[in-house]
Amino acid sequence: MRLKYCEDDGGRAAADYKGIAKDCVVRAISIATQQPYTQVYQDFMSLMRAAPYYMWHKKTKSDQLILNPSPRNGISHELMSKYLESRGFTYVALLPAMPLSLESINILNLPSSAVLFEINDNHLTVIRNHTLYDHANIQVLPNQKIAAYWDKKKNISSHWVHTDDMREKYKKNRKK
Repeated sequence: MRLKYCEDDGGRAAADYKGIAKDCVVRAISIATQQPYTQVYQDFMSLMRAAPYYMWHKKTKSDQLILNPSPRNGISHELMSKYLESRGFTYVALLPAMPLSLESINILNLPSSAVLFEINDNHLTVIRNHTLYDHANIQVLPNQKIAAYWDKKKNISSHWVHTDDMREKYKKNRKK
């Protein structure tokens, strides 16, 4: 079963940014934190300029290095982690990854507040109240898996979640 979908670019168009960009991190964080797109973009520009090269460079499909530090070209996991952790988010990796679906969200028993999800280790999106907020409905693409999520829950005890155990617990609770 699919999640509801709400098209949301995180305020990118309203901030008058144009063209194609690999800025899903900026868009998703803007949506989840309700900060203006421009503010999050500028925060990452500052982080990228201050960080060592290895922390912001990204490889393109042709394996060429992009040498211009800009959130438009993508943001490394290291910088994204640093930014989110400084804002009180906790990283939780899922082993194994789970399909992007309503059932997976129910199994994870996440709050109704905005949670950031890493999809296939290369895309960041937001799910709030069982609704996917993104510039495109990525759940219609094949093989979309939730690899990890970022949450502001205070009671996360582990940074690794074994989803097979959670699935079993969920199935038992549904039978009751």
